[in-house]
Amino acid sequence: MIPRLFLIVIISQTWNLDAQPAIYWEPEIIVANGSSYGNTRPRIALTAGNNPVVIWGKGSTSELFTARWNGSAFDIPVGILPLNVESYLSSWTGPDIDAKGDTVVVVFKAMPLEGGHILTVRSTDGGITWSDTIRADSHNNGGVVWLPSLAMDENGNPSVIYMAHDPVWSLPRYVVSHSSDQGMTFQNEMNIANTIPEEACDCCPAEYVIQGNQHALLFRNNESNIRDIRMMTE
Repeated sequence: MIPRLFLIVIISQTWNLDAQPAIYWEPEIIVANGSSYGNTRPRIALTAGNNPVVIWGKGSTSELFTARWNGSAFDIPVGILPLNVESYLSSWTGPDIDAKGDTVVVVFKAMPLEGGHILTVRSTDGGITWSDTIRADSHNNGGVVWLPSLAMDENGNPSVIYMAHDPVWSLPRYVVSHSSDQGMTFQNEMNIANTIPEEACDCCPAEYVIQGNQHALLFRNNESNIRDIRMMTE
């Protein structure tokens, strides 16, 4: 059997039955041939007109691919990493994507694991063409940065959160880098989880969400090996 990457579309309609919404699932839609393009940790964003763009990785080569809905099917996948650039990939962490209008930004952790930066690539035509890599982190103390997540505000400005370590994988913490020019550059990182008990869980990806002027970070901490789900807002 040929492995494939699928998209499952949900149509939700509310019926007057105990005030509960009914959810109907449409048939699967093939996004890509997994043998050729991989199928590691897919993510999706909606561009102008609610057209989906899907990002995922090929674990054997550390490549990243996108495919864009053209109205009747997904286009042939496009590799978005320059030559000699590889993404850290696993079943539990990898690239992230968000979009506002036709501006799409993908964030990923570049290899090698202990020396690679947090990078983004950017599209301004709904995922048809992509920019060169843009560095999102400003971590320069010899430590490690990884586990990125991305959200965009209503003006199309992305914010990237990632886990930062001091040397020798010490002091895990989540930091954020904001952009005010729709992802062309990123500001210096800011610590955003200074008041949590003990430290952030160093093997748990977090999620960043923006709604209006509200920014929220959802993550797990590590308090003497006890982990709780926590949220911080700004």
